Amino acid sequence: MNLTLDDTLCQLCAQINLRLPTESHWKVLIREYAVDKDLDDSAKAGCALCRVIAESHRESHTFNEARIKHKLRSDQRTHDKIQSEAPANRYFPGRAVQNGPIAMAALSRAQGWLDECRREHPSCSSLDATRLPARVIDVAQGSGDRSFLYIPSPGVQSGDIRYAALSYCWGGPQSGRLTTANIHAKKKDIDVDSLGKTIKDAMEITRALGLRFLWVDSQCIIQDSTEDWQLESARMGSIYHNSEVTISASGGTHSDSGLLGPRETSRMAPVPLKFTAPDESVGTVLLRHDGMFGRVPYEPLDKRGWTLQEGLLSRRLLSFGRQQITWECRSGYKTENGALLQEQEHFLGLPRPIRKPQRYDPIPMPIPELLRHRSEAVLTWEFIVNAFTERTLSFSTDKLPALSGIAQHVQKTRPDDTYLIGMWKADLPWCLLWGVGAQAQRPPVYRAPSWSWASLEGRIVCFGDQDGWWGQDAHAHCVVEDVVVSPKGLNGYGEVCDGSLTIRGPLKEGWRMACRWHHDAESNVIYLFEDDRLLDPSERAFELKLGYCEMDVVDPSMVIDQPVSTWCLRVTDTDGLALLRQTDGTFRRLGVFGLDEERIQWFEDAMVERIVIL
Repeated sequence: MNLTLDDTLCQLCAQINLRLPTESHWKVLIREYAVDKDLDDSAKAGCALCRVIAESHRESHTFNEARIKHKLRSDQRTHDKIQSEAPANRYFPGRAVQNGPIAMAALSRAQGWLDECRREHPSCSSLDATRLPARVIDVAQGSGDRSFLYIPSPGVQSGDIRYAALSYCWGGPQSGRLTTANIHAKKKDIDVDSLGKTIKDAMEITRALGLRFLWVDSQCIIQDSTEDWQLESARMGSIYHNSEVTISASGGTHSDSGLLGPRETSRMAPVPLKFTAPDESVGTVLLRHDGMFGRVPYEPLDKRGWTLQEGLLSRRLLSFGRQQITWECRSGYKTENGALLQEQEHFLGLPRPIRKPQRYDPIPMPIPELLRHRSEAVLTWEFIVNAFTERTLSFSTDKLPALSGIAQHVQKTRPDDTYLIGMWKADLPWCLLWGVGAQAQRPPVYRAPSWSWASLEGRIVCFGDQDGWWGQDAHAHCVVEDVVVSPKGLNGYGEVCDGSLTIRGPLKEGWRMACRWHHDAESNVIYLFEDDRLLDPSERAFELKLGYCEMDVVDPSMVIDQPVSTWCLRVTDTDGLALLRQTDGTFRRLGVFGLDEERIQWFEDAMVERIVIL
């Protein structure tokens, strides 16, 4: 990089000369700004260092502080990336990542990470399987060999059962996908030129890692066979969990994005600073903005529903991002630029033991070692559902199958529990109080009963009162007597035909009404009243107010000044299910309700009834 201090820095920053103490842990003041305006003005005038510092403070919400101090420190977690020349490389672990195509040196580093993990991380080497998946690609280790679809003999233990698995975004129809028409031809020879670039690159990476086999969904599941898809999709969680390593195309948006192409350049160029080592040798340090806390940023793959379980269940994850390669396993994580990512006891409200510290996603890892305390297990499952429902799926019917692998692995930590369409039987009735984070919609075709969050398209944000039932302090006023679920197909954790929930508890009719003089048209929250009398805005209307209803979806009743019958099933002292009574006597969930504290006596004369929710 042809960067000079005079060309990129303001007069004050150009005078900075880093002189570091000899201790292994050190901190030096780079520059102090009297007010944020000084920093902002200098950044706008073109100083690269001031711009990096200003951007960092904006992300950390400290930009309006009266005085800003910026320090450079080394505690083996520094995020500053430098070039590899002496003398700076003796004091900084980070290295600049080249923006060109990924070279074999980077793949050799990945091979080193895998070898190190095999040697030093026993917990990463445990396997649940003793054979290969039903089909894998033989990537042809020899230069003259052909790649082909390898199908192990049923019931015969394979010799080499190590394989890589690919996690990627389809982004549309797949060329060269496996079908009933070409499966026999592919068993002899796979036309590599017909495959997407991401798959071709994954085959090259598999060879570079010293592995013979690669599993790719579009090449190893018969795409025009419903039966084969149901069978193999139910095994996908175990396929990724038992892979030697999962190759993640985290930076790609479709199957032709590739893995080994040029990197995406950072929006801010590296900043050169003069560096003087303790022995008086002089060099240059390049500082680069890496985002909040130096963490791995969101990648396109992080937005896809299927890839949550693919990454979460993998024992080892080699990710090819937009800017660099990263490595994750049960024992740690590494980055291509060599810098270690910052650890925190809490991040985004998540305690360290149940989150992946290197990602923004609030995901526990590893799944097989989920915390076994009931309240912590419930909390963990909610984090999973929350993260999953933020992601997108190409097919609405994939909602439950895409989560089924995680559910199967969670089942190992809850062997006496029963999985019920996205929830767990032991968490009933409290987990019925799930809520939506934004305006949700119902899918075009039936997917789940109304009492399950899987019946909606939208982000699920809560399952109940964190300070109450997670700690088992909230008293349940109702009892779930029976749950009947009819699976659709071969995956018992996947799609369902229907489901019913029989519950007994206090039931009373209330009335919801959207009062225009108080209601936000974009909100899914409306008022709940005890009486169906029309409410005149000029009168004391809110004397009849009980609380609110948080509707699952917005419907016409939310924008008219007319009371609508709403049956209220009490779950806790103040919260419960808002229900619609149907003509056959069954009920459907409309949302949840919450009573004002001073109105909880409203249920004192309620009849305890046994009802069925569909």
